[in-house]
Amino acid sequence: MRILLSSTYFSGHLLPILSYARALKHRGHEVLVSAPASVQATLEEAGFAHATVDPVPKDEMAIVWARLDAANAQDALSIGIRDAFLGLAAKYALPKLQSTITEWRPDVVLRDSCEFAAAHAAERAAIPHARVSVHSNQHEALLFPFLLEKIDDFRRAAGLSPDGGAALRAEPIFTAFPALIDGSGEQEGWPTPFRARERYVPVSRPVTPPAWAPLDEAPLVYITFGTVSGSSETAKATYHAALEAVAGLPVRALLTTGSMMNPEELGAIPANVAVETFVPQNDVFAYASAVVCHGGSGTLLGAFAAGLPVVVAPIFADQPRNARAVAAAGLGVAVFERDPQALRAAIISILADGTVRANVRRLAAEMAEMPTMEDGADAVAALASTSGRVSPK
Repeated sequence: MRILLSSTYFSGHLLPILSYARALKHRGHEVLVSAPASVQATLEEAGFAHATVDPVPKDEMAIVWARLDAANAQDALSIGIRDAFLGLAAKYALPKLQSTITEWRPDVVLRDSCEFAAAHAAERAAIPHARVSVHSNQHEALLFPFLLEKIDDFRRAAGLSPDGGAALRAEPIFTAFPALIDGSGEQEGWPTPFRARERYVPVSRPVTPPAWAPLDEAPLVYITFGTVSGSSETAKATYHAALEAVAGLPVRALLTTGSMMNPEELGAIPANVAVETFVPQNDVFAYASAVVCHGGSGTLLGAFAAGLPVVVAPIFADQPRNARAVAAAGLGVAVFERDPQALRAAIISILADGTVRANVRRLAAEMAEMPTMEDGADAVAALASTSGRVSPK
């Protein structure tokens, strides 16, 4: 069976799609990934065929980025989903996606939930389509009304009749989020999602510990604020606050910056902190006792699958909502101020709080019992014969 997967270039969007791509390929299906040319190296390394789409022209994207930088948190959400993802990215991706579907003729189309061209190109070609939630469904349901302001205009451009968002409401949903922190889109009339866990394989500690690992029995605190937010002023303030928070604590800390944050801008590094650009998440989890993060989906799901409590210092997008969900579920602490003392208190708290640690271990066990990604791949393939219906798990 032929499965076309479609995504944007953001790593937090592409990686969940690639999890399904691997599982579908493992099940013997022919897989093609539609995405901007900028992810070519990633797809080649992962071994997937690539159908490129046109990028947004830099001058047009710059205008939207300027609006985002000047917007408050609520307005930034609407600008991001309505104007950046639907108004620009989908507009420029649509022509080549339509050509790819016409020429390759997939049996099913699976898209990341912020990539909208694929859904409309598939609908026009009468091919079943579904989406993989790259955020929690409670956050995506919050964004949905903003889409409705322009969805019918986009449908007309795609050669479809206006429907007020009905097709997107009926679209099957796949997610790696456990129900405890996911919420639902019932208020928008969305179907119950199929929950398939990301594969978590614990990594054994190597004979020779890495340079960043604790040399004694001190707990390791893993600090990461993702790969996208590192250059923003809010992100820089968060890095500085986190470094000050762990300075002098009886812990070892590993801070990973990603490629967008210049380590030289961090200033003086405390003696108990190691700084790396990138370390595979699972390698760190083999040593970590707690995670300090921005609340991005990939980091949270990885930490919880590994049974690690979190301190969430959100920066933008879905992260504030994730932080509140984490705190409400008793899985960690949310810190909204860039206050080193507040972060310090939160870190001390989750290292000592047996209730939080028990809650996280219980969630990790529940996540381990979720359907596998291969089960999710089978449910995706089954859409070809069920007119888009999928049984929730």
